[in-house]
Amino acid sequence: NERQIAVIQSELARRENYPDLVVGVNYTSIGSGGMASSADVGSDALGVKVGFDIPLWFGRNRSRVKSAKIAVKVTEEEMAQTWNEVEGNLTAIIRESEEIQKTYRLFEETLLKESEQMLSSAMSAYETGKIGFLDLLDSQRMVVNIRLDFEETRAKRETAKAKLLKVVGLIRFEEE
Repeated sequence: NERQIAVIQSELARRENYPDLVVGVNYTSIGSGGMASSADVGSDALGVKVGFDIPLWFGRNRSRVKSAKIAVKVTEEEMAQTWNEVEGNLTAIIRESEEIQKTYRLFEETLLKESEQMLSSAMSAYETGKIGFLDLLDSQRMVVNIRLDFEETRAKRETAKAKLLKVVGLIRFEEE
């Protein structure tokens, strides 16, 4: 992940302030004839090299180390900000879902049944002549409106479920 990369780069930049050990081996084959003297013909050369590269430009290395440490800090801050956004979105969606669920239960357990009973009572009252036709129509209109509100709440509940699944990463869809 990005944080691990930044930490590794910071560590590499820090280590550039240390001396580097240099070790090497050379082997040279000296052939026959040509420019080699007769005493050297057939003798191969073997060389060993040992040394230290000492960094002399500490200011440049210090700035590289500082830059790498800043990159680590920036990455950590970006991760924290992303986490806070996810957590905030999740909290808001859960709160919204709970409110929608309460409304849904109210419709399911109370309002739909009561509106049907009210319509049934209005129908009986109309048949006995206690209320007029307009009152019966008004009762039917109220029942239809309650059903429409219930369906709207059901749609909101499903939308809230989809948002929740999106925030936790179980589904992906493009922004509206």
